[in-house]
Amino acid sequence: MLAHLIAALINRAPGPYANRAYAYASMGQYDRAAIDYDLAIQCSPTITNPLLSRGNCYIRLGKIEEVSYYITPHIFERLRG
Repeated sequence: MLAHLIAALINRAPGPYANRAYAYASMGQYDRAAIDYDLAIQCSPTITNPLLSRGNCYIRLGKIEEVSYYITPHIFERLRG
């Protein structure tokens, strides 16, 4: 039971996803990095690094619409709150 709980907590930690996303981005694999940044954001929606890094991946992929749709509202929300 305790091992199951620990495994569930680890699976909800954003660090592993963010780290792997950074590695993908460093290799120019921005599509794969964006997916892992999404997972990191789902695990901890209040941290900003994965959010901004995901935006950077979208920019590098030429997906400007995604940046304005997904990223911009979150940035303004954090500036207000």
